[in-house]
Amino acid sequence: MPVGKDPKLGLLLDAIRDGIPVAKAKLRDWWETCRAEPSLFWQTPAIRYGTYGLVGIIGALIISAVANSFVPNVEVQEQATTTDHRVICTNPDCGAMFVIDRPFRFDKYPVACPKCSKKTGQPAIRCNSATCRGRWVVRRAQGERYICPVCGADLGPCD
Repeated sequence: MPVGKDPKLGLLLDAIRDGIPVAKAKLRDWWETCRAEPSLFWQTPAIRYGTYGLVGIIGALIISAVANSFVPNVEVQEQATTTDHRVICTNPDCGAMFVIDRPFRFDKYPVACPKCSKKTGQPAIRCNSATCRGRWVVRRAQGERYICPVCGADLGPCD
């Protein structure tokens, strides 16, 4: 530190030390006045606004506790890593439809059919045309689009 400069923190602490006896005397005078006339206690701004603030904080905590009592306890479940895939067996003698549980974006078809035990299971898609009315079918690629093998309706672009 340069010579001749007093630290500001030191000056502040000295001022506080010098003011403590004055503050004690003022507090003692205020207390004696409030004991003589009790209504002056509430008329003191620091007491009144401090009480309002304390009551406000307690009120906010009570409202928060009441509001949180209406929130249901929800158990957090683990994120799913698999999904159910509908599969139709393309074996003409079987034609069974079944569901397999595989990871998302599973595309290792054909899969083994549980009924005929042949590896002829292909992914099923719902055809919502007027003819099929929501029937599950095995889509067939025709050019750059998939079509329904039953009614020939367009089922969307090839992947």
